[in-house]
Amino acid sequence: MQFLPISCQEGIYHLSSCALGKMSFSHLREFLEFCGLGRLFPSLKNQDLIELFCCFKDSILMNVPSQNISDKKLFDQLNHAILKRQKIKFFYHQKSRNVNGYKLINHLGIWYLVGIEKGEIKSFALEKIKSLTIQKEEFEFNQDVMLQINQNQINFLSLKSFEVVLKLDSCAMDYFLSRKILQNQKIISQDQENLVISTQVSYEEEILRLVQQWIPHIQILSPQSMIEKLTHRIQSYLHQLSLEKDQISADITCHEGGIV
Repeated sequence: MQFLPISCQEGIYHLSSCALGKMSFSHLREFLEFCGLGRLFPSLKNQDLIELFCCFKDSILMNVPSQNISDKKLFDQLNHAILKRQKIKFFYHQKSRNVNGYKLINHLGIWYLVGIEKGEIKSFALEKIKSLTIQKEEFEFNQDVMLQINQNQINFLSLKSFEVVLKLDSCAMDYFLSRKILQNQKIISQDQENLVISTQVSYEEEILRLVQQWIPHIQILSPQSMIEKLTHRIQSYLHQLSLEKDQISADITCHEGGIV
């Protein structure tokens, strides 16, 4: 990174003191792109960078992964609403919600808005937020709420979480233990071949998507409802795959038979 004067002391990398106060927005944008982080943000305009990284503001982002944001327009709108402390209104699970937004958090690859609804800290998966409206009315920022969210990074999603028990084989075991994919995981049993862990979640898709990525090296042991849901999803996929295969075979037969 020749565009940034990086120094290393005792294994710690930092910006050289000679560059402090001299770096421009173009340097920051170049650094974000170099690290593969540019795609995480809806915009890399100067004002957006000021709002995201300004030292006197509480960070509105938590657990940011190196992955794309599916709906950048929605993300951008929530981002600005949180920074300006504007009340927001949207539909979620077919219900109208009025929320004071505090954080945008990524957990197991899923983005959430965390805020206050009816006096309670709640989370809302961005992919389920519909018809977002930014209100002109501002809310009174509560530092205690922000502190509670920051200190409770694992169970921030909801007060109503449930336990999921997973079984991993040797192919997935080391990866999950070293990367701490499930940060609140508890080891139930472990040997050279298998690892059984439990974790607390509030959104089924967190685990279902994770398990789908690791099939056949991971399986759900409980709850039964999630086992059935995953089984149905796999069966539906295999059925659709079979139909498509049959259709391709039929098309080939028709083509070989001279039928147009």
